[in-house]
Amino acid sequence: LIGSVLVFILFNIYSNLEMTRLSKNARLEIKSNTERVESLDSARDIIKSNWLLGAGAGNYTRELGIGNNELGVKKPAWSFQPVHNVFLLIWSEIGIFGLMFFVGLLVWTGYHILYTKKADSGANIYKIGLLSAMFVIFMVDHWLWSLHFGILLFWLIMGIMV
Repeated sequence: LIGSVLVFILFNIYSNLEMTRLSKNARLEIKSNTERVESLDSARDIIKSNWLLGAGAGNYTRELGIGNNELGVKKPAWSFQPVHNVFLLIWSEIGIFGLMFFVGLLVWTGYHILYTKKADSGANIYKIGLLSAMFVIFMVDHWLWSLHFGILLFWLIMGIMV
């Protein structure tokens, strides 16, 4: 109830910002969606050339810049962003083995949460909720993998769950 009231109040105060974000006709929303689709294509190209071992941890944007220079595209450095999908970003940076390890870590954490004998079933609901929320965030943004605060937050959440 408190959460619903809070959402209602904040939506009424900031409705113009929310409606702009939810509409598909705003200029910046169109640009954002276009860039996200282009980044998926760029990730596919990087994965094609580096699928086994990847381009190197943290080298996604460097590899993206090299690929654009080969095509003769001159873009400013700040226009290169990581793909907004952690699984594709991991695959392109540290290869298929790194992706399998990362997915295995998430699966092991879920297994550990569900099948540990000393865990409280009430606490497990919150832990599964955290793991599910992180999975959704992994599908739509990269900051839990590529930014310092995101990495620290990821490992803090993983430690809390285990």
